[in-house]
Amino acid sequence: MRSRAFLTGLAAALAAALAVPAATGQTQQELPPELQPQRFDQLRQIDPEMLRQLELNRDQLLRLQETLAQEGTVEDQLERDARGRELRRIDWQRTREDLAVQLQRQSRAGTLTTAPSPLETAPPAMPRNVQADELVRPRLPLLLPETLDAYTHADMSERGMLVFPRDQFYSATYHHDGMMFEVSGSRIVAAEISDPRAIRLWQALRGEDGLTLTRTETGLSASFTRYGAAYDIQVHCVDPDADPRCRDPETIRNVARRLVIAGGSPDGAYLDPEGPR
Repeated sequence: MRSRAFLTGLAAALAAALAVPAATGQTQQELPPELQPQRFDQLRQIDPEMLRQLELNRDQLLRLQETLAQEGTVEDQLERDARGRELRRIDWQRTREDLAVQLQRQSRAGTLTTAPSPLETAPPAMPRNVQADELVRPRLPLLLPETLDAYTHADMSERGMLVFPRDQFYSATYHHDGMMFEVSGSRIVAAEISDPRAIRLWQALRGEDGLTLTRTETGLSASFTRYGAAYDIQVHCVDPDADPRCRDPETIRNVARRLVIAGGSPDGAYLDPEGPR
């Protein structure tokens, strides 16, 4: 295990290399319950396996940053996949800029490799069904939430989440306190809405934060666009009407606020033996 001094030095070096002017006009928000200081007590004893995975993920993001710096912005040309489906153009320049800010923040915080403070945030939950290098496969920014309380199954026996990366889309699921969350992203262009009334209704549903919230049979759904791709967050409950959290927009907004870049790349990676999808 690397020493705390080494990790501190690494965080300082990354912060200097990725220095970006701080945003102004922002107000500090109260931390969500799962990020309150008392929730970090369980991390006072460092898990060697988690530390190793965190370092691998950090290296992966640094390599992604280098790739994006070389790629620059995308060309203004229509792109289609192997099946002829039209694909959204991804703003990799903005992705690169946001990733630099994210890495700077995570480096300052030490990404929870030391005893945390109330100002630190949690890392993205560890994927348990794929290797870290498979997260570069999607040709869109792969967004996952920063959270400590994510479990692969409802019995909460294993920490982490399940991630399913494909070439032009991905999905991820995790469980927390009786609820299942699903995060997905895609750059495949869906059928456009042409009915003016439907367009006005859709626009009316969109909040100031850019989220379009809809009520579902099992809970709530929030859709939004970022970097040119379409994303969706869903919360599922066995009996959503019996649990107020499942119908509370703040539940799903808390997930949206914690989304960070955890993978994706302009060129992708064909790791599936069945070929591109």
